[in-house]
Amino acid sequence: MNLIAGGSNYRYASIGESRLNEEEDEESASTNVANKSMKKEPKTVIEAFERDAKEIQKIWVIDPSLAPTDVSIGSTYTKLWNHEMWRNHMNINRYFRHLAYWPKSTIAKSIVPVTICVIAWSCFVRAIAYKYQLQLEIPFTCAILFGQAITLLLTLRTNQSLARVQEARTVTGKIVTQAREVAALSSCYLYPNDPNLAIAMSRYICAYGFALKRYVRGHLDEYAVNNVYCILLPNDELKFIQASPRPFLFFLKRARQCLARAAKLGFIERTVHRSIEIKLGALNDLAGICERIILSPSPTAYTRHTSRVLLIFLLLIPVGLESLDLGPKIYIFMAFFVTYLLVGIEQIGVELEEPFRWLPLRELTLQLLQDVVHEFTSGSQNPQTLEASLPPVFLSDGPNPSALLPPNYATFWRETSGKKDDSLLNMNVDDNASRKKMHR
Repeated sequence: MNLIAGGSNYRYASIGESRLNEEEDEESASTNVANKSMKKEPKTVIEAFERDAKEIQKIWVIDPSLAPTDVSIGSTYTKLWNHEMWRNHMNINRYFRHLAYWPKSTIAKSIVPVTICVIAWSCFVRAIAYKYQLQLEIPFTCAILFGQAITLLLTLRTNQSLARVQEARTVTGKIVTQAREVAALSSCYLYPNDPNLAIAMSRYICAYGFALKRYVRGHLDEYAVNNVYCILLPNDELKFIQASPRPFLFFLKRARQCLARAAKLGFIERTVHRSIEIKLGALNDLAGICERIILSPSPTAYTRHTSRVLLIFLLLIPVGLESLDLGPKIYIFMAFFVTYLLVGIEQIGVELEEPFRWLPLRELTLQLLQDVVHEFTSGSQNPQTLEASLPPVFLSDGPNPSALLPPNYATFWRETSGKKDDSLLNMNVDDNASRKKMHR
């Protein structure tokens, strides 16, 4: 599959060809002429792939699908952490830092309307009780039982949401590793025989990551992802992408077509073909898990019941505070504190129920892109120079079986495992060919 350079786009020619086509795209010919003196045109498919990856990183500085109001000022889960962030997170000064950032808390801002309503309701009940001299009181036992029920509901709700977050983070991490494995196998086994097919399949794998990110984020970054498609893929593919309801499955299909073409032409062995197919199947399974998380929330009946019970408890707050005979300021503060505590916990559980909204998907997608490109750019990919770049130990005919097997392997087998295998006990340890077969 040949590359046709055209500005920032690289279109593929027919699969199986091995020469690089230098024709420029007519629509961007004027731009290329102006930039030729400033930027060196790529000479290989790897250079073109690396150049496109760098261009994607330049335009993908900010995640358009992540609202700035949803990102915390301090430590946040929407970024990939480094060692410095971990040190700040574990520092004992975090208490003072969290207090300083409290007014800017995203959770606090989201529950302000409910908190204001509960405080206003508490003041209204206090005024009515004072005006008509009402004695409002809740039995202590009833209050304890009600509080325990609320605590149990909120705990189970939050644990379920955290489990969804953990599953989503595990899936996204596996997507990166599986894509890296596909690129590693294709760079070692397919690239020496057909560089264009290997790079084409890797481009589709990278596009798969961006398409899946767009799907789980609700198409909020559609414009930015379309720009990525224009950079990574042929222009002729755009109409198929637009017609596909789930483009990430289309990209997996294209990657499989590249793999099938390579196997048909005899560019890869059957075992390698099967290994890459397993990895592509794993990417399909992981995409299915992402779909399940998005399409199936936690049981909404549980969410509704928790909200209703919590609302009843909040409405009874002023009745419980009346029995304590508190001053006006302490009364308002206690109403605010209880509301902020319980509603904040419930809001965290609801927000975490949609885990892909908070995951660092931009960083993970760019990491997938960088890892795939790195598999082709790390070390020599030229078959003629690959042997010269390997250490001498890798260029030998293989390990000497006589140095690995004990002098009397049959006796050694009995002493170590206590098992008897006629194929092993009857083998001639002096026969070099038999020992090589055993070693393999």
